[in-house]
Amino acid sequence: MGPAPPEIVVNQVGYEHLGRDDVDGAIAFFRANVELYPASANVYDSLGEALERAGRLEEAVTSYAQAVKNAKANHDRRLDIFTANHDRAADALAKPNG
Repeated sequence: MGPAPPEIVVNQVGYEHLGRDDVDGAIAFFRANVELYPASANVYDSLGEALERAGRLEEAVTSYAQAVKNAKANHDRRLDIFTANHDRAADALAKPNG
């Protein structure tokens, strides 16, 4: 097996699938990116976005929480974005029909 594709490339392909409303395809690419780059905050945030779009809010909140955890550990400048995404999904989950 050759070298792993760069995180940004896998993420881009995932977002291309999301842009075509192929949420399951996007989730597959984002999950692969999580496997390849588990220390990255961005890969968990992207996966959370696709899961949220699929209506899988519990999984989305979990993925966003990992993004926040990794961002804190890595001093990622996008921590505020990841936190806002987590909080939005958690609020949606907490609603009666969430």
